[in-house]
Amino acid sequence: MSVSTDSTGSTGVSQQSESAFVTGGDVQVSLRGVSKVFPGRKGWLNKMTGKTSSDFLAIDSVNIDIERNTFVSIIGPSGCGKSTLLNIIAGLSYATDGDVMMDGQPIEGPGPDRGMVFQNYALMPWMTVEENIRFAVETVHPTLSPAELKDVVREHIQLVGLAGAERKHPQELSGGMRQRVGIARALAIDPQILLMD
Repeated sequence: MSVSTDSTGSTGVSQQSESAFVTGGDVQVSLRGVSKVFPGRKGWLNKMTGKTSSDFLAIDSVNIDIERNTFVSIIGPSGCGKSTLLNIIAGLSYATDGDVMMDGQPIEGPGPDRGMVFQNYALMPWMTVEENIRFAVETVHPTLSPAELKDVVREHIQLVGLAGAERKHPQELSGGMRQRVGIARALAIDPQILLMD
């Protein structure tokens, strides 16, 4: 699979090759003709000052099939649309055009089948490491017993090497430790796919 930027570098991610289509495998995520346009600012203040910004094409006609149990990297320069594409797959943003499917079903919003690790950590600052992870697990798996919940949280804290930091708040952690909390949180909900921005 190759995802590349437009030769001018101005239009973000675009799919240039049909080779990204899986012909015989077990397709888990499929994008067909996916584009995302962010509208320019045209509010009353812009009208008063005479300054408006044009629409921004972040991604253009992306076509990708991703097989189950594969590791895929989307690479490109800053601002080319990688995060936008991941947010669309996560259901946190909508495509302006095209179809986004997971297991043959349209992605219409966020869901527990997709875990997301964000660039900016996205941790609740008033919660400890343990509470940040537990909150996600409780939200996705509300029927877990307290003992099961405790085991899942403890297992994922140990998995990312944060044993001993369970009671620390995000502001007490290094950037790398915060990112590991985000990874533990995403894995602890037991998603079918893991998206890492």
